[in-house]
Amino acid sequence: MFTPLTFTAFMYNINMKRESLSQESYEKICKAENTPVHVICHCRCVSNVAVLIAKALIKEGFDLDLVLLRNSCLLHDISRAKPDHAERGYELLVKLGYLDEAAIVREHMRHNPSSSCEDFTELDIVCIADRLVLEDCFVGLEERMAYVLEKSKDNIEAIRIIRNKKAELKIVLKKIEEKVGKTIEEIILEGE
Repeated sequence: MFTPLTFTAFMYNINMKRESLSQESYEKICKAENTPVHVICHCRCVSNVAVLIAKALIKEGFDLDLVLLRNSCLLHDISRAKPDHAERGYELLVKLGYLDEAAIVREHMRHNPSSSCEDFTELDIVCIADRLVLEDCFVGLEERMAYVLEKSKDNIEAIRIIRNKKAELKIVLKKIEEKVGKTIEEIILEGE
């Protein structure tokens, strides 16, 4: 059920062309949410990586909304300093009228990118890029997952889940590389 605020935001998103999040708006949201600087830097790097991957896929005929992708990446960890940050970020973004971005933020922690790269959505690309970036640097899957595994070294179940997600993501990355004819590293390095 829509509250008056979310209904207004919903109608805005339907009737207006999606706009790229301005630097000023982004800084205001970060300040209001007390987003740490290192998280803001992480989100910017994830955004850059995601846009480069998406542009490579768009050249191959994929239909991806770069504005939605960029905005969602910039906002995906906006509430990272708070418990249950994905849900908290979702709630904040709904209140602000960023409904499509909010839906992506809500799912980014639990979503597994489609193994059929023909069906990629902006959510898939956000998740892929997030899993290739450590802090504010593109490091690739191996280094990022080594970091996550180290953080979870005392939790056997978490390690099993992380290893499975890593194996699944390797398959997804391979399919992207086959589609665009370049490695993920080449896509990122050529775009910088």
